[in-house]
Amino acid sequence: MNGNGVLSAIVSTAFVVFGMQTCSAMPGPIVSVEPSYLRVSPGENFTVNVTIDPEGNEIG
Repeated sequence: MNGNGVLSAIVSTAFVVFGMQTCSAMPGPIVSVEPSYLRVSPGENFTVNVTIDPEGNEIG
């Protein structure tokens, strides 16, 4: 490989690596639990709300 071939290989590899990092950094669904903290006694009933915001992603 000459100098241009090596440079092309390095640039191509950099685009692939940075492209993969960008895809993995895409936001996914947000899960919220309310209340985030609750002190209860053993045997005591309590309610927890779980909310899922899919942010446009299908949840299946």
